Amino acid sequence: MMARFWSVVLLAVFSFSASAGTISSNDLEVNLDTGFPGIESYSFKGETVDLGGSTANTVLLNKETFKPAVEFGVTGDDSAEYVMDFADIGVKLIMEVETSPEAISFTITDIIETSDFMVKRIEMPGLVLARGEGDSTAALANFPKASYASEKPEDRDVFGKVSQLSADQLRSSAPDGGKGTSYAFVSDGDVCAGIYTNVMEEDLRMIVNFAGEGENKTISVAPGEWQWRQVSFMTTVPPKVKLIVATDNNDDGEVTWQDGAIAYRRNTPKAYGAGTLKDHVIGHIAMNFGSQATNPFLRVLDNAKKVWLYTDGMGQHIQFKGYQSEGHDSSHPDYGGNVGRRQGGRDDLNFVMRRGHDFDVLSGVHINATEYHREAKNFNWDIANEGSIGWSWLDESYHTDYIYDSAFGTLYPRLEEMRADLPWLDFVYLDVFYGRGWPGWRMHTKTNDLGILQFTEFPGVMERAVIWDHVANDWTQAIWGKGDRSEIARFIYYSEKDTFRHDPLLRGTNCDGFMGWHAERDMLQTIKSAFTVNLPTKYLQHFELIKQTDDSALFDSGAKTEVEGEVSKIYGADGQFIGSCRYEKPKSRPVDNLVFIPWDPMTEEKIYHWNDKGGESDWTVPQSWSDVDSAYLYRLTDLGRVFEKEVPVISNNVKLTGIKAGTPYVLYRDIAGPLPQMEWGEGGLVADPGFDSHSFDYWEKAEDSADVKFQNNKFGQTELIMSSKGGKISQDIHGLEAGETYAASVWFSVKGEQPATIMVKDYEPTLELPAINKEMWTVSTSSGSGKAAIDGSVGSIWHTAYGKTTPKHPHHITIDFGKTLMLDGFVQTARTDMHNGVITDYSVQASTNGEDWNTVIEKDTFEYDGNEAKVMFDEPVKAKYFKLIALSEHRGGPWASVAELDVIGEPATATKDGGKPKIATVTRTIDSTDLTNFTDQSSKYMSNWHRMKVLFDVPEGVDSAEIVISAAEGKSDSAVFFDDVRVVKSGRSTPPEDAENVVLYEDFENVDEGWGPFMYGWKGPMNTHLSETNLPYTNDTIEGEFSLKTRHERHEGIIYRTVPATLKLQSNTEYRVSFDYLSDTTDRYTFIAASGSDDDGMVEQDLTNGAWEPTAESFVFETGTGSDWYIGVRKNSRENGILVIDNVLVEKVE
Repeated sequence: MMARFWSVVLLAVFSFSASAGTISSNDLEVNLDTGFPGIESYSFKGETVDLGGSTANTVLLNKETFKPAVEFGVTGDDSAEYVMDFADIGVKLIMEVETSPEAISFTITDIIETSDFMVKRIEMPGLVLARGEGDSTAALANFPKASYASEKPEDRDVFGKVSQLSADQLRSSAPDGGKGTSYAFVSDGDVCAGIYTNVMEEDLRMIVNFAGEGENKTISVAPGEWQWRQVSFMTTVPPKVKLIVATDNNDDGEVTWQDGAIAYRRNTPKAYGAGTLKDHVIGHIAMNFGSQATNPFLRVLDNAKKVWLYTDGMGQHIQFKGYQSEGHDSSHPDYGGNVGRRQGGRDDLNFVMRRGHDFDVLSGVHINATEYHREAKNFNWDIANEGSIGWSWLDESYHTDYIYDSAFGTLYPRLEEMRADLPWLDFVYLDVFYGRGWPGWRMHTKTNDLGILQFTEFPGVMERAVIWDHVANDWTQAIWGKGDRSEIARFIYYSEKDTFRHDPLLRGTNCDGFMGWHAERDMLQTIKSAFTVNLPTKYLQHFELIKQTDDSALFDSGAKTEVEGEVSKIYGADGQFIGSCRYEKPKSRPVDNLVFIPWDPMTEEKIYHWNDKGGESDWTVPQSWSDVDSAYLYRLTDLGRVFEKEVPVISNNVKLTGIKAGTPYVLYRDIAGPLPQMEWGEGGLVADPGFDSHSFDYWEKAEDSADVKFQNNKFGQTELIMSSKGGKISQDIHGLEAGETYAASVWFSVKGEQPATIMVKDYEPTLELPAINKEMWTVSTSSGSGKAAIDGSVGSIWHTAYGKTTPKHPHHITIDFGKTLMLDGFVQTARTDMHNGVITDYSVQASTNGEDWNTVIEKDTFEYDGNEAKVMFDEPVKAKYFKLIALSEHRGGPWASVAELDVIGEPATATKDGGKPKIATVTRTIDSTDLTNFTDQSSKYMSNWHRMKVLFDVPEGVDSAEIVISAAEGKSDSAVFFDDVRVVKSGRSTPPEDAENVVLYEDFENVDEGWGPFMYGWKGPMNTHLSETNLPYTNDTIEGEFSLKTRHERHEGIIYRTVPATLKLQSNTEYRVSFDYLSDTTDRYTFIAASGSDDDGMVEQDLTNGAWEPTAESFVFETGTGSDWYIGVRKNSRENGILVIDNVLVEKVE
């Protein structure tokens, strides 16, 4: 906007003309009203439209009517200017008019205030830019506030002859009696006029006025009310309205609203990131909720890689729903500074987002700017209304005032903190946001200014700024979704957004995921939806929609779609048939899917294929394949492409045979390049934690474990299986931090009865795996640069000087490790390109200070295995410096060379007995998993999968350990299944000093994931999580930072309980259970101890104190003969009630 000072200067020097104002650009000529902003008439491509100038000479400022003095002048061939002077209130509005080849824009470029009057709102009802009468046709978009996705016929867009339209068809009303619309097009059959404004109220962007009846009926369209200020110290954007004109843009012999929409698309601003999603075929939601951390961030990255392989590199976008605090709907409005520790923390999330870009994955987070929680670090009563309770699931939330939080609160600083925390964040999904108008503008403006795409839940808010909305894509709530129903908006933005509901003609995307949203866990369904629902949509989105009828749609590339009865067909840019499906009824998933879609649509380098029925089919390849004689067919799996066969291409036609039903394929015009090496589990301590490699490249299988294998379950998830014969796998993990406690865990399921074990023990280095990291190493030599000897590559070498000044033996190379190590030996790799300098005789020295040297090997001869020589010392050597001295060369030459030097050992710290410190061995063995897993965000939902873990401490000087997963021999029909091994920092809770024979102590301060020893006890919506202390706002913890809170569970029965994997109680043994609790009801909850198979011995302790005060409770129970005893909490009615527990102690009574 023009600076105020310069506006005053221009007013002083500008000479205004009172003559008629005509401006033009190319085929567009405009005759402006010189007395007041408006258009007398315009001509476009030889067709003239009369508008008659302004219909009123007044302006509404802050909803009051004022009549300004107006000066007008032409400022150029294609521009003019109005100055509106409201002398009585000390306000001047400067409005610039400009033409372009298809549009005339009116922009208030400056607002000058010289008195106390402060402009907040501006409306110019006389600035009529489109008119229609009688047989003229109009297209008017309905965007009612409460029914953005309404199925009601009366809420849909309005189309028809002006004579047949009624004001009642538009569902939004303006204060002056006009009707609101968000998109407006009027055609007289020769020219179509469309209106764009930057009015912020979505349903009142334009005001439509009706007059007359029958053939004499007219409509006029003017801009709605602009908002210049919401608060006194902050202005918005220069008010603008644009008339966009069109003739027959789609060459169909008619001039309709669709021609106007094509021109509108070319002449209006795009949403930030518009068109980005057409290259991202698959949308997921990775759900973490209720402290469960069912989808840790690093696991999500591996899942994205599996999908990348299964789809041959289709782009994805993943929403981390529940990325902060305890997961979804916890700790709003903490956008930054509180990334969930149980999910992996900020560093893991950033790693996933950054690495995801390498696999064409966009990453986003779910935030809420409507309802705030008291446990949030950013919570305060200035931004939350204590008297207005919002969505209350795990905890009560409190509504914010959108305007206050945006203008006076912390909304912008919180968004900035989020961006600082998550520099690789691609999009923000804004949940349950109803801030139409100014609050929505403030939100998406800031989000976009931070370089972040805007997603949201509902399409009726921030409609032009949002490129994806949840209700349009979530088929778990409604098949086909509940997206934007505006045909006009969809025609304009089809290729730019995923905000519209699915239909058989134009298709539409489906966010079919497998990471816990609404109990989704089927990766195979995700792949099917990618190929049969999303891919056809994304193909079409690469082109501009130019014509649509009830049963066909045409795109600018020549691609088209047709619907014949139940069948929907797609034709490619060359007119060839590329896919079809059938809808058995409205709002049903497509069946009989056939896909032969070139990808990407611009390069057509490959063709994706899917056939629900399998077998044989004939296809025409694109014209760009006209020089191809044979193509290469690959079947796609979660390990990537598997070559099937070479397929002849004859006259641009191919016949595909032997196709497996419901299986993805890809056809390449050339042999496909190699796939990247997948680093499963990267970013974490465990490699291949989900066994996604289907191999033992990362895990070592014991020699007696022949029956250990990998398989994908019915959902496509990979699992490790140990048969009834048992088995064992192990892996060395490195990078542990001394002085820390870690939790090592694995998910497992036992079929029948068979002992399964997780063990962590001290790492024992082997010759095959040098143990020492080289990042801190430096090197010096007697001759030549030694860096190549420690760079990790055997292709580069250290070589002594040669030529006129060739030095003779001995030569040496010395390594400074940067810290003291205990060395067990070393590995010297000789050069592989030739033999000059290869060392034969050598000696070794070591030093702890670089000055005093100890001779470790006085003289010896290397014994090479290929090019590698491994040397083990007689006893460990403590050293910060290591010196290899070359005494001779294998052919008697004067040189020495080394391709790579490695040492075998570990950091050195002496223990009391003089040996090296070790990690104490810890194990847990469980032989059954009887309880159903009721956590519906888990891939193990409704199955008998449990998680067992061990804690281990890392002593000083140790950074490695070995993790072992095993199963003992079981009955003939038994088996053990394993998945998702995880090692993370944890911590260890210390029982009270007077506790004896402690079997379990849980104060919830060091939980790595879940609820400590408790599993969810029933199939229903979870209302339990770890509550967090945030004084002075919270009162739902008992001691420390966390307690376990259950709130209003809609269930009578077990809420949560232990299982043997978390608390293994011995049979016929007496135990004491002690705990603290808070409750708001009397006798609503009972703490129990019981057998999983027999209720007769159940011991119950009613929780009688409902005064919401910390209460200590204790009881003793004796187990029966079974091994399936547990402790837990039972709710005694479905009525509301809150219970918090803490400091759970189980002692064996001797």
